[in-house]
Amino acid sequence: MQLIKKKESINDKLIYLSIFSTLFFVLISALILNYGHLHEDAYILYIYSENLAKTGVVNYYSEGPPAEGATDFLWMVLIAAFNFSGVPSGIASAVLNAVGVFFVTLVIAKCATKENTNWTVVLFIVVFVPISNIGQAAFMGFSTAFYSSLIAVMMYIGVFGKGRCILLIPVLGLALALVRPDGVIIGGLTTILFYLAIERKLRFSYLVVTLGCAIVGAAYFIWRWNYFGEILPLPLIVKSSSDTSLPGLGINLKWLTLMMPLLVLAIYSPFILTKKRKQILAVSIPILTYLILLTFAVQSQNVGHRFQAPVLVLILFLGAISTSRINISTSLNFMHGQSPLKSVVLISLIFGVGALSLYNVRKTVILAGDSIKGNYIDVFPHYLSNYLNDTSRIALTEAGRLAYWTPGMKYDLVGLNTAETAVNGASIEYLTHLDADLIMMHQANMLSGIGCEDEQIFCRIDSNKFTTAFNSGGASSALSVEDRVRKAASVTAKFLVDNFEDYAVYAVRYGSNYSHIYAIRLSGTLDTDDFEFALRRSFDPTVRLSYLGIIADR
Repeated sequence: MQLIKKKESINDKLIYLSIFSTLFFVLISALILNYGHLHEDAYILYIYSENLAKTGVVNYYSEGPPAEGATDFLWMVLIAAFNFSGVPSGIASAVLNAVGVFFVTLVIAKCATKENTNWTVVLFIVVFVPISNIGQAAFMGFSTAFYSSLIAVMMYIGVFGKGRCILLIPVLGLALALVRPDGVIIGGLTTILFYLAIERKLRFSYLVVTLGCAIVGAAYFIWRWNYFGEILPLPLIVKSSSDTSLPGLGINLKWLTLMMPLLVLAIYSPFILTKKRKQILAVSIPILTYLILLTFAVQSQNVGHRFQAPVLVLILFLGAISTSRINISTSLNFMHGQSPLKSVVLISLIFGVGALSLYNVRKTVILAGDSIKGNYIDVFPHYLSNYLNDTSRIALTEAGRLAYWTPGMKYDLVGLNTAETAVNGASIEYLTHLDADLIMMHQANMLSGIGCEDEQIFCRIDSNKFTTAFNSGGASSALSVEDRVRKAASVTAKFLVDNFEDYAVYAVRYGSNYSHIYAIRLSGTLDTDDFEFALRRSFDPTVRLSYLGIIADR
């Protein structure tokens, strides 16, 4: 009886501490929403959510064709539901991710108290989750924490669940697949492997639930294929196009090196949970398979290493189990017969985890600080929207903020939101057909020496200067590459070289260089004076607005 009360007391404390972790995340999110802006690519999904809420159509611009640029389908639908109720997308994202932070923290903390209750470890988890890869991308507007919580809960039920609660695994696997496309790998493979790991008496019921979820999943796949006309979401088509065989290998290895202290603890867990090895394999193999597949993908939009977040959940989950079997104070005591080697290893791990924590603190401060410091592009689309209308045609290579805040018909030259360029890449013929009123490109180091005199915030570029930058840079040699980002920039630059007399071309300072290039069609709907006025306002700190400030101003 006393043991039960003690366990209940620990669970209550873990809930309170998880709430504290959630409030920490909410504080960071509130600072960004009130004083800064979300990440460029987070706005892409918000476009789809808001169009769905307003018109019932999943498309990139109002009255546009259906497009699957939002890969996080269930996340998009949930934010659309908030939008329908009048809640802005940024706030909806913060609320859903706050729920995610709570459950990730609670699950990992419960793992850390399975045997010995190391409150130091629990406090580390409480602080670490909101500033880790799980939290960083989430407070910048992505679904990372919400998605990670589904993975964490599925792992906990799979390893420690008893009786019929194991039947929730196929349901959670389906939810993962609907939230993100990589959830098909993680959720589907986990569901299959647990069929082999569970008790025989539950296998028939488990199979029935799995088949039901498979039918729902298949129905969704058939619907989306018919609705969007592509087998894969557009971003997956774009990210599978690369000029190297293993474009994600370097990023994965760098990240794993950073995680080495936690990784050592995670690897130790199967050796101490001998009775749960089947279950540990069942939750580990899908995540490791996903990590391997990441090495073959172009990891663009990987804010805060969000693509590695599922792997971090696994590492924290297994690492927490390991720490629950270690009495830290005893293990560090040389005078009570403990192995010096064991103590040295543990001390090294403590310092390693401490260094990792400091790294994540620094990364969080940089992300949040840059968001609050802001840049002209955060507010420029808002001011430019006064001079555009629903018939304005906009071609762009950065598909988030400009498309989100402005009216008009938008075409993504990289292909994340436009099927033509996703499948075939950008082309001169396609740009000619668009006859865009406004072209916006991130030149991606394709134009050598492009810029303005005296470090002006922007300037109009003449034909000779632009052509020289094109010929001396990498643009001319990147016209036929597979990488959609480089190809979009090079093809757009080539189009402007060939049609320079039809456009007013501007170089705009973005950060420390002039990576943003705009072209205004001289016979189009946007006047160059209005464009320049909106640009000047966006660089004026006295009229700088936050995300919520723009929402209030519209």
